[in-house]
Amino acid sequence: MTPYGAVTADFVAIDGMTPQMTQGILQASPNMASLIKEADSIYKSNTTRLYYSRLSDDSNQSFLLLSTMYPPRNDFSYIVNPQTYLNHVILIRQEQGLAGLINLMGTPVVLAPQQTALEVLGIITSLNKTTTAYDQYEGLLGKVEPAPYQTINSNVTFAKQFYMGIRTTNGSYERTTAYMNVNSSTLKKLNELKANSTKNGFEQYNITGSGNYTYVRIVSPDIFSVLNEEIY
Repeated sequence: MTPYGAVTADFVAIDGMTPQMTQGILQASPNMASLIKEADSIYKSNTTRLYYSRLSDDSNQSFLLLSTMYPPRNDFSYIVNPQTYLNHVILIRQEQGLAGLINLMGTPVVLAPQQTALEVLGIITSLNKTTTAYDQYEGLLGKVEPAPYQTINSNVTFAKQFYMGIRTTNGSYERTTAYMNVNSSTLKKLNELKANSTKNGFEQYNITGSGNYTYVRIVSPDIFSVLNEEIY
């Protein structure tokens, strides 16, 4: 449901992770920890899942924040747009720092600038196939497993596109990284890391390729080993 033009996207399902995994990921990703804290403050509740995407085209910058919370609340300052859009009620935030942003209540709750929020509504209500950000990254996302922590980025120096996902599997932690058009020095470094993986305590360390995509899957019983292993 993200409009086309996503530069980065991050997702975390706190309710789908072990406490140790949550602690490790939030320590390793201060930006995600900050987003969760901000969402807690925006809705005066406890965030259980969060998705944040930064969007860009030739002339505009925007963002999309999707979240779920417990308990569900709408205890914030807003006015209701007197006109509905595609049969949805539009809430216009009034607080300092949020003024003018649009909230669409539901599961998940949407927070975005007006144009982006309306584009999201267009995507989720359309009866026809709509071009979305998924189309940008389908090559990466089509061959990875769902995970409670995922990030994707097309603004990196070592590849045209990059993905990382972390999940639990059989009592251990698994990290999958995927690269579109990875550069040669990064690929060399990844193979060097694989050569040393056993002595570094990894149960599995697999590198596979498919066309211009490269996938790296590592498994360790230690979440911090998975989080701290180099990606390029």
